Amino acid sequence: MKTRERILDAARQVIEERGAARMTTKEIARAAGVAEGTLFKYFDRKDDLLLAAVQAHVPAFVAVVQ
Repeated sequence: MKTRERILDAARQVIEERGAARMTTKEIARAAGVAEGTLFKYFDRKDDLLLAAVQAHVPAFVAVVQ
């Protein structure tokens, strides 16, 4: 799995566990197995990462919300 995909999967996991408002880039990096700075190679801001994770995993998030 490519690094960007691992980051997005980790973001989905952290959002499901803690909620979007409480997620941190440190937690996402830890879950993805990368350095926190690596997130910012792929995403300019935390909000960009959140949006990309939601877009990549819309069906999974719909199931969680329901």
